[in-house]
Amino acid sequence: MRAGDEVSVTAVDGKKYSFVVTSHRWYDAAAPAVDEVFGQTTDPELTLITCVGDFDRKTRQYLSRLVVRAVLR
Repeated sequence: MRAGDEVSVTAVDGKKYSFVVTSHRWYDAAAPAVDEVFGQTTDPELTLITCVGDFDRKTRQYLSRLVVRAVLR
């Protein structure tokens, strides 16, 4: 996902929401930027977090996280 891409979300009540991606950034899983990733915002925002990068077979974890931010359209 890149800035400008659209993300559609359907709530449990069937209402649909459209978000526009504003950023995507990789973070080191061992030193996450907790406030930056999970901090409060003033406007409705969607944050998608997934595992990416190299896989450490010893710890059975990916070494990075991809965080995609999107704002309500």
